[in-house]
Amino acid sequence: MPSLFGVFDDSDSQWVAKCYFDRMNELGAFVKAVDYISRGCGYSFDGAYCAFPDADSFYEEDRFDGVRFMYGYGSDAETLFLSEVECFALMESACKSYVESGGERGGEIAKILSESILR
Repeated sequence: MPSLFGVFDDSDSQWVAKCYFDRMNELGAFVKAVDYISRGCGYSFDGAYCAFPDADSFYEEDRFDGVRFMYGYGSDAETLFLSEVECFALMESACKSYVESGGERGGEIAKILSESILR
């Protein structure tokens, strides 16, 4: 399955988040992930992680600004923090590519994006 973002590599400052969205697409969980993220909830699956901060968490690593993306496993996972505005812009780009590539749930994607709290 081709990348939602075309060709990119780890010199791209947003490669971790792009890999996250590509992985969700590969796994058939793209629409579900977009739905969760658009509501300010994280969604993680099989080496691709997205999380929002939890100011009340006991763990310091859960208290951060923006949206955290991780790609990989364990201590080898790469981490990227994006602002909510940056996250929404990247998610919107991934959704556009998803729809243009024939994604079956384009109407649902448009509704999710229009109701997103990240706008």
